[in-house]
Amino acid sequence: GPHPQKIKFLEANLEQLTSAHKALVRENYELKSQTPRLEARLNATLNRCKKLEQTLKQQKEQINKLQSSMIISSKPKVVKPICGGNKCH
Repeated sequence: GPHPQKIKFLEANLEQLTSAHKALVRENYELKSQTPRLEARLNATLNRCKKLEQTLKQQKEQINKLQSSMIISSKPKVVKPICGGNKCH
C-alpha cells in the first residue's frame, strides 16, 4: 500500500485546504453582509452629489440673472443734477 509518509502529507494537505476553505467561506460571508450597508452609503453619497449639482446649477443661473441685470442697469444714463437756486452741490 501507499507509504505512511505520503498519507501524512496528504492528510496535512487536506487539513490546510479545509481551513483555507473555511476562512474563505467566512470572509465571503462577511463581505456579503457588508454589501447592503456599503450600497446604502454609496446611494446616500450619490443623492448628496445630485443635490449639490442642482444647487450649483441654480446658483449659476442666479449669478447669470444678476450679471445680466447689472449689465442692463449699468448702461449709462443721462443724469441731470437737481439744483436749488443757481448753485449745485
